[in-house]
Amino acid sequence: MSTVVVFDIGNSHIHACFYAVDAEPEIAAGQDSVERARHSARQARLLDQRSLPNAQAADAATVADWLRAALAELALAELALASVGSASGAGCEPPLAAAICSVVPALASLVGEAARLAYGCEALPLSSTMACGLANQYDQPGRLGTDRLAAAAAARLLFPTGRLVVIDAGTATTVDLVTADDTFAGGYIVPGPGTWLAALRSKTAQLPLVDTAANGVAGDGGAGRVQLAGAGRNTADCIAYGLHDGYPAMLRALLAGLGFAAGDRLVLTGGWASRLGLTEADILQPDLVARGALLMLYLNAARSLLCVTKC
Repeated sequence: MSTVVVFDIGNSHIHACFYAVDAEPEIAAGQDSVERARHSARQARLLDQRSLPNAQAADAATVADWLRAALAELALAELALASVGSASGAGCEPPLAAAICSVVPALASLVGEAARLAYGCEALPLSSTMACGLANQYDQPGRLGTDRLAAAAAARLLFPTGRLVVIDAGTATTVDLVTADDTFAGGYIVPGPGTWLAALRSKTAQLPLVDTAANGVAGDGGAGRVQLAGAGRNTADCIAYGLHDGYPAMLRALLAGLGFAAGDRLVLTGGWASRLGLTEADILQPDLVARGALLMLYLNAARSLLCVTKC
């Protein structure tokens, strides 16, 4: 087993996901390359996921120090598992390959340089024009956010057949449709819950920035409150309850716009995913974007990049 690191760079954080993989050098070639790559990405084991606020990514050296520390801690964890016979054998050596899925162009090059400094490997910058196992039906395929395509591709790993919808709730929330014939068919983009709350504060004279957890809206561990919060009787509650009742209602309207029906699958990811209260969801997958990026790495990297030591 070897290690691959995937960087999912969002608008607020850099996420580094470390996977234990058993990559074969010929996986990027051949008629059945998509299914073989899907199998390998599906079987990859998430060893660790680390997050660094974008504001702390001052330069490549700073990020490289963070990556070195993450690998050192991962190695210690793997050694502890080895002592009880549970280690995979991955995680103690620097990653053999890396991929970058970014919505912040300036950070993509910085993280790529940091990966070279920390691990001595070249990170593959991903784009929405690359192979991912899905047809891209966007009007201008290159303008589609790579994170959206990666999330959709990873959702297909979870549910190999049928229609599915992916909701990624972060700074922005995206609601995207994958058809039964493996086509990314587009979707919706709306402000994320935190962005909505911040906009109310920044665009008004007197409305406060509300702590939704303190007002009984967030922090329910993903169960969601089935009952509506109802009418607030102070300004903070009015805002918090508006988010609690209104945001899921908006998402359900968007699902209806995509023709979401019985038998379709709903996959959630993103920092706000556990607080959406969507009981219709089939699964919440925190590393969805990163796992889709791993799949894209298998499908697009040169053979030598994914050749494990046994090759």
